[in-house]
Amino acid sequence: MFHTVNSNRNRSEPILQLLLDAGATADVRLAGITWGQGFKWETTFFDVTPISYAQLGLLPQVQRREEDIDHNIRLRLKASGRAVPPLTNIPNRYLAPKGVK
Repeated sequence: MFHTVNSNRNRSEPILQLLLDAGATADVRLAGITWGQGFKWETTFFDVTPISYAQLGLLPQVQRREEDIDHNIRLRLKASGRAVPPLTNIPNRYLAPKGVK
């Protein structure tokens, strides 16, 4: 489940949706995950949930699109029965060139 939250170019989004539709638990917590183990960008994240893992895609070493992260966070919040706040400012949107949404 965690990997499908943060797949490159959001390629696994259909699998994520399939898992959620089948009742996958959206509120599990892992003690930690190591990203890029053995590589120079190796980073360990602690107390990881599917939602926080999706947010980790915003870090430069994870290299995910903000729009995909926003979409996946909304899916996870909805699946866990939590309110989905208006996420109108995708993180770092202000850094995009003018005219790009």
